[in-house]
Amino acid sequence: MERNNVHTITPVVVSSEATTPSYVPGKRAPALQWYPLRVYYPGPKKILRVKQFFDSQGIENFLPMQWTVTSNEKGRPHRQLVPAVLNLIVIKAYDSQLNDLKAEHADELYNVQYRRDQLRDGTWSAPIVVPERDMMRFMDVVTDNEDSLTYIDPELLKGKKGRNVLIVAGQFKGAEGTLMRIDNNRHVVVQLQGLCSVKLNHIPIVNIRFI
Repeated sequence: MERNNVHTITPVVVSSEATTPSYVPGKRAPALQWYPLRVYYPGPKKILRVKQFFDSQGIENFLPMQWTVTSNEKGRPHRQLVPAVLNLIVIKAYDSQLNDLKAEHADELYNVQYRRDQLRDGTWSAPIVVPERDMMRFMDVVTDNEDSLTYIDPELLKGKKGRNVLIVAGQFKGAEGTLMRIDNNRHVVVQLQGLCSVKLNHIPIVNIRFI
C-alpha cells in the first residue's frame, strides 16, 4: 500500500522475539496466532499500561490509535495520539500464553481476558483468533494513516449493506473494504472481524473498483 502521508509518532505495533514455550517431544510446536483481548475497567492510561507490559515481554501487539485535540496546561489546543478503542488490544501469542502471563503477573493483567463469543446454549467459545491475513490487512490500512480515517463503532454497521471494493489508487491503494452509506454519505469501511471498524476519509470514486 502506498504511503503518501508521513507522521512522526510512537509506533502502535511492536514486534520482537517472544519467549517460546518449552517443546514437548511428540507434540507439534505451538503456533503464534492473533488473539483479541478485552480490557476491563478501561481508560486510556490503563490500556496503555497493558500495551507497555506486552512490549516489555517482547509480545507483538496492536493497539488502535487515533488523533484527538486536547488543551494543554496553558489552554492551547494540543494534538495527541490516543487509544481509539479503550477495551481492545490484540496480541500475537501462543494459545495459553496469556493465562501463563496472568499467573506470573497478576497485578499487571488482572483486568485482561481473551475475547470469546457467546454460543446459543449460553456457554462461551474458545478464544477468538483473527486470521493472519485479516490482521495484516487491517494494520496496513490504519498504521501511520490516523489523519485519514475515523474509527466507528461496529455496532452501528450491523444490518447495513454495502459492496466490496478495492482501492486502486491514492494513499490506500491495495486496501479492500466495503462501500456503504453512513450518515447520508458513502464511505469505504474496513472492519476487523467485528472488533473495530474504520471509515476511510475522502476516497474519490475513481479510485475505487468493485470486486
